[in-house]
Amino acid sequence: LMGGGCQADGSPHVFQQNGPSSNTAWTCGGHSMQKHVYAICGTIQTTVETHASGNDWDSFSCNDQSHQMLGGGCKSAGDAYRFQSNRPFGNADQWQCGGHGSGKWTSVICAAKADIKMDVATYNFGGDWHTVTCADSMKVIGGGCIAETHPFVMEASRPQGNGWECGGHGGQKSVYAMCAHEGTTR
Repeated sequence: LMGGGCQADGSPHVFQQNGPSSNTAWTCGGHSMQKHVYAICGTIQTTVETHASGNDWDSFSCNDQSHQMLGGGCKSAGDAYRFQSNRPFGNADQWQCGGHGSGKWTSVICAAKADIKMDVATYNFGGDWHTVTCADSMKVIGGGCIAETHPFVMEASRPQGNGWECGGHGGQKSVYAMCAHEGTTR
């Protein structure tokens, strides 16, 4: 598993979890409605590190310095059962999960730096729905989103073509596509 995404198909159009449940499976869940779940798979070896900090906002990077972050995920463990941010953070070497006041579980997908070369495409402070696309010489392997304005939630954060789409509920979003250089994966 290199990445994945989620779209909530019914009311209230939010999710409690959008992230890896192992290095071979993606989970999209919460709020008792149907969802579309996306998994992006590859041939390189990945590991998933999951951190249950109990904090509302937190970010984590890969524990092994010889590894780089490919993506990540978020699960809200508290009363809100939703989140505002599920995205790359820092110098795209951390995954951030946060928002709505409850404790979170943050997952980071990691792979050896020698196996893949990454870049991140961004679209900052757009409207409600936006897609950011990887360069022609690259392939999308994941992505993320932060709902920048009220109501601070998203209906979808998922792959779309060779890019990443985020949207829903009317607030401004910033969108991130995790892009891999073609020919750098084995």
